[in-house]
Amino acid sequence: MSGPQDEQTRSELFTVVGARGFIGSSLVAHLQELGHEVRAQDRYEPNGDENLGHVIFAAGVTADFRWRPIDTMEAHVSALSQMLATATFESFLYFSSTRVYEGAAEGLEDGSLAINPNDPLQLYNASKVAGEALCLALPREDVRVVRLSNVFGAGDRSDALMSALLGEADSGAIQLRTSRRSAKDFVLIDDVVNLIPKLIHGRHRLYNLAFGQNQPIGEIVDILAELSGASAAFTPDAEIVMFPPINVARIQDEFGFQPTPIKDALSRVWREYQGMTDD
Repeated sequence: MSGPQDEQTRSELFTVVGARGFIGSSLVAHLQELGHEVRAQDRYEPNGDENLGHVIFAAGVTADFRWRPIDTMEAHVSALSQMLATATFESFLYFSSTRVYEGAAEGLEDGSLAINPNDPLQLYNASKVAGEALCLALPREDVRVVRLSNVFGAGDRSDALMSALLGEADSGAIQLRTSRRSAKDFVLIDDVVNLIPKLIHGRHRLYNLAFGQNQPIGEIVDILAELSGASAAFTPDAEIVMFPPINVARIQDEFGFQPTPIKDALSRVWREYQGMTDD
């Protein structure tokens, strides 16, 4: 019997929605390197009854959701609903976020989630949960959800924390505005795009994709300062922000997932980042 990894040896058709984003564009490049046919879309483009193959729904609103609540719900729920209702596909993978675990003790796929609609900052979480619920309510085993952690890489030019730290390291001075004891789960983009094509053949319908261990922000700053020669300063008495640890046993057991250690990942990303900024 062939497993998920064996099936990746043959060329397949993928449609990536949200292909201009950091993760989407990285995934498109990786799938093409594997020899797959890839159709890249910024947003869903209805095309009648044509089969889209394996759909990766990576479209969404991230850091600017606070100022774009309608667009956030449109991207994460309305556009998703339209595509699920009208498109023909072999499989469907919806990109959610481990941010939905905010307030939980641990990030477990089968655990319950808490959403407070009175908090505007939880709109992003609520929209992702709604998108997940729609996918998982459909009686189709080929419709799946993956909750992504904080994905980082040299090509990310957003205002995400890791991207900001890389930019400050490149400028020669890192100023951390949160406590060095704050901690998040960071996962390398290479590890993410390597696993995504395998998930479409997975045994489960919901997966966490994360490093599996929170990394203190202070240690990340120390590593970047050592790599770049930049100075590092920390805001006194800054707030300590902690996120629940994300459980990755499911992808480890099924796919043998082994994330790149944070120091090795940062070293690789820093070299790539320097190569980009030198051009």
